[in-house]
Amino acid sequence: MVVLLVLLMIGLSAIAAKLPPVPYMTGLVAMGLGLGILAQNNEQLALLQPFIALPPRAFLLFVPLFIARLAFNIEGRLLVQYLSPVLLLGILGGFLSTVMVGGFLVAFAPLALSGAILLGILLSVVDLTPAIALLQKEGCSKRLQLVWRGESLFNNVMAIVLFAVVAQTLSSGSYGRGIGQFFAAWPVGIILGSIAAGLAAYGMQRWRENFILQGTIGAIALYGAFFGAERLYPGAEAIAAMTVGLVLQWTLRARLKQKNFQRLAGMVQGVGILAQSWLFLLLGLTLAGLPRQVYGSSHPWLCLVGAIAMVTMARAIVVFALMPVANFLRDSTPFSFREQLVGLWGGMRGNVALALVLSWDAEASDRHLAIFITLGVTLALGLASEGTMAQFWQRLGLTPPALAAQLQAATAELAAKRHTLEGLFDLEDIESLSRPAIECVKQEYREEVYHAEDTLAQLWTETRMEPGLFQQTLWLQALAMEETGYRQFYEDGLLSELAFVKLELRMHLKRDAVLAGFIPPPFYLLRGNETKIQQGFALFLGAIAFQPAFAPRQADRVSTAKYEADGAIAYTCKQVALNFHRLVEDSGLGLMVAKSCAKVYEEDSLVAWQSLEAIASRNPEFATRKQQEAIRRTIHFLDEV
Repeated sequence: MVVLLVLLMIGLSAIAAKLPPVPYMTGLVAMGLGLGILAQNNEQLALLQPFIALPPRAFLLFVPLFIARLAFNIEGRLLVQYLSPVLLLGILGGFLSTVMVGGFLVAFAPLALSGAILLGILLSVVDLTPAIALLQKEGCSKRLQLVWRGESLFNNVMAIVLFAVVAQTLSSGSYGRGIGQFFAAWPVGIILGSIAAGLAAYGMQRWRENFILQGTIGAIALYGAFFGAERLYPGAEAIAAMTVGLVLQWTLRARLKQKNFQRLAGMVQGVGILAQSWLFLLLGLTLAGLPRQVYGSSHPWLCLVGAIAMVTMARAIVVFALMPVANFLRDSTPFSFREQLVGLWGGMRGNVALALVLSWDAEASDRHLAIFITLGVTLALGLASEGTMAQFWQRLGLTPPALAAQLQAATAELAAKRHTLEGLFDLEDIESLSRPAIECVKQEYREEVYHAEDTLAQLWTETRMEPGLFQQTLWLQALAMEETGYRQFYEDGLLSELAFVKLELRMHLKRDAVLAGFIPPPFYLLRGNETKIQQGFALFLGAIAFQPAFAPRQADRVSTAKYEADGAIAYTCKQVALNFHRLVEDSGLGLMVAKSCAKVYEEDSLVAWQSLEAIASRNPEFATRKQQEAIRRTIHFLDEV
């Protein structure tokens, strides 16, 4: 029977592939609902009955995974740059949305006061992960991706804390204690999560080549921190899970090789997607067991429609009221009205809300109606958002100009063909190859180089039709060259992981500035020492790992990374300026704009060289030692190759 069921599902999937695309969330819920209905009417599918009536607490197992997935995919060093809008939207915005949605449910929904308040908290949870995936695919600014990703994380965590504290407060009636518990949960969760993450980071670095063991250590730390915090101080569990994810991302991003870290991040992403799929399937099975009176009358449906409207209105108020405040608090690039629209339209309800509503006490009278409304709001807003996001962003014009990608590809193709042509001259030293054969191939490649140069010149001619687009495209091309240079330094063994991470952060900030219209972009200085908070955290990690030398080693790593990054900037920016002059000759660009770009890169190179000279004059032993380490690392890299 199970085999027949699997074959049926495969056949239905093949049929569905020919139909218009449906969000997989909706498909899994529908599949779970169908299986649940079949299980209730077919004895051979009775094995699914336990899944229809799972203990509510079992759904809490999904929550740490969802929080860790959000936290581990946030670049911590970039998050620090945009912390004010993230906290404003994630925590204050979530609280304001809870008040508005909860007030509506108290007034109009057939729920008890406690049930209406708790449901208001759940409906205020946002998850912009699908929107972020599209932003990343379309090449939108890293700043925008980071802010919405950070808001999703802190909004989810705040909702879990508020849900736990409010549930306990309503049952005990001690409102003053509940307020104190909400604020005290944050330091407790951060401390517990830091301890678990510090121990996990030590083990994951020790066994950095053992992928399975790394995942096991991370899972133990995550669930240990979550349920340990829940037992010690209810309400702190989500904060502990978030801290584990953020600390591991920050630490491992700069200590593991890029390929190892990307593999680990891919595993976290894959496990999160798998958990999300299981949650939707189980949600469908749970729906099959809902009493008919929950959805059999018109009143629950009217409440659902009103909840959808209220949730959307609350989201609009939060975004358009708080983003101007965030712009006022920050001195850098403000968030435009079009970027704020992204946060409104992409702010769907999250997986955490579904997991929490399913973990609601099974004896509570409002549980079934809360599940119905939460799922209805999630599906309605998800379908509306996912079905129109791509067209919405194209109309907003938030993606980089398409010509920028074409220019980058044409420039790379020209460079590759020139490199191949130069390599053909080396073949003349091989006696077994005839000169006519070599000359024939060389002539073919000369023609290909000529056609590549002509294509590049035509693309640049197209950009010159619009002066603003021309200047932005020019700078995006220069930034692509710079980023390629840093990556080559790293791949050649001349940069440590931490130095490469710092340079990546610098490139994200510069690219976002160009996309926002700030040309030329600012010269972002790299910090040569740790902040007081970083120094304190290093001492803390060294203490819990019984490694007193950890903090001094960490300070030396930061200084080394600054020295290496300055060297890469000095050389790469000089090369970009030289390559840009050559690009000008190939494409026939206007001299004023091209010379201005090259001059900025020459000045950046000079600033970096001056920083290196200052370090060498102030601490010659340090400079000599770091140069020797770079040489040894390069030799080791060449030996491995």
